[in-house]
Amino acid sequence: MASDIEKDPIPVSFCVFGGALIDRIGTFKTAFHSGQSHPGHWQQTVGGVAANGARHLAHFGAKVIFATVFADDFDARTVRNRLLDDGLIIVPDCIIPGGATPTYTVMHDPSGDVIAGLADMALHQHMDEAWARNVAMAGSESTHWIADTNIAPAALTELAQLKGNRKLFLMVVSPAKTAGLMPLLRHLDGIICNRQEAEALADSIFPDAPCAAKGLAALGIPLCIVSDGAKASALACRTPDRSLQLTLKTPLPIADETEAGPKKQFRMTGAGDMFAAACLFALCTKTAIAPGNVLRHGHAAARLAMMEEDSCPTICWRAVTDAADQESNNND
Repeated sequence: MASDIEKDPIPVSFCVFGGALIDRIGTFKTAFHSGQSHPGHWQQTVGGVAANGARHLAHFGAKVIFATVFADDFDARTVRNRLLDDGLIIVPDCIIPGGATPTYTVMHDPSGDVIAGLADMALHQHMDEAWARNVAMAGSESTHWIADTNIAPAALTELAQLKGNRKLFLMVVSPAKTAGLMPLLRHLDGIICNRQEAEALADSIFPDAPCAAKGLAALGIPLCIVSDGAKASALACRTPDRSLQLTLKTPLPIADETEAGPKKQFRMTGAGDMFAAACLFALCTKTAIAPGNVLRHGHAAARLAMMEEDSCPTICWRAVTDAADQESNNND
């Protein structure tokens, strides 16, 4: 069955604004016990919600301009070189003398679930209003803008005011990075977040992703995509007459525990960034696609990412569509 997402390509390009950093990922080999030492291993790679989203879009075949701030240390050169290798066009003149490259340190239990994460992101305070005005000029020829919430709310508001007729989508980084965003929401064209982030944004408790998507849409955001880990995700959108439509997608696939041989271990770090990028690519570069199919392709992309060691693996769009079609055929 040919996927309807392959039809009617629209020429688009992206400018992605936000953080780029070093991911330090630790995985325990034994069950986690608070306050105790554990055997395990470390992996270090380039990450950041905006950086990962931009790299995925480039892997899918899009033209992507990336705007961030860099320190002037060794880690910054590592980050920059990886972004260039992945095909991004980097906005120049965004180096902060004396700064330190941001890092995100995360710990996983043996099954791949996140135990805790620590973000050292002081450099991101330099993504301020003046920075936003500067990098907006670099993204003036892009048809779609995407920003993460490592950017200060005032700078995000500046981008919203400068976007013109471009679409502006927000990728939420964490519940802690939602403070002060309420005035911005009505200027967005879409938002992608998880249920906990939606709760922080709306200052409400949502029992599941559909309720969270509906709650965010009620705040006036035209399109809301909310994930809830391995549970169901949902897409809510408002039609031109302001009526609310809601589409629910089934949970992410998980490994079949009855299969012969060792159970495949999935790792969640990076899967959310892949999910968001795939949904945005489907929404922005294709026409005549049902909202449910947007989520289906987002889930397929996330599953592919979860089976890779790299938190931002190189996966082409054809692999995503093939995986989505296979899942659809299996569910028929």
